[in-house]
Amino acid sequence: MSDVASSTIRVLLVDADLHLRTVLAQLLDIQEGLQIVATAASRQEALDEARQHRPEVVVLASRVQGGDSLSLLSALQEQLPNCAAVFLTADADGIPLADALSAKARAVLPRGSPGQQVAEGIRTVHTGGRYIDGQCVADAIGAGHTIS
Repeated sequence: MSDVASSTIRVLLVDADLHLRTVLAQLLDIQEGLQIVATAASRQEALDEARQHRPEVVVLASRVQGGDSLSLLSALQEQLPNCAAVFLTADADGIPLADALSAKARAVLPRGSPGQQVAEGIRTVHTGGRYIDGQCVADAIGAGHTIS
C-alpha cells in the first residue's frame, strides 16, 4: 500500500437530504487525503454502510431518515468504536451542542458549512482532536443551553 493510500481518511457521509449529501460528498471527495467510501440517507442504511466500509470518520447530519441522529451516532459508536464523528447541526433541529458532544461527536459544525471547514473538522477528529464551530457555541449559549 502506498503512503498516499495509507494516509487517506475513509469517510461515511449521512444526511437525509439527497441534494446536500451529494454536494457535500463532491466537495469532500476533492479534498486531499479524504475518500468518501459511502453515503447514506437513513439510520439502517448508515449502519449497513458502516459495517461494510469500516469508515474512520462519519459525518452525520442532524437529519436522518428512520430515527434520530443522536441515537444513530451512539449505534455507530458501538459498531465502530474507533470511528470519530463529525456532527452537522441546523438551527431548527433543537439538538443542543451539549447533546451532540454527549453522544460522542468529536466535532460539531453548522449544516451547510463550506467543504473546506468540514474537511478540517474531519482531519482534526481523525487525529484525536475536537473541532467545535464558534457559531454553534454562540447559538447554544444564545438559546440558553448549558455547555459542559
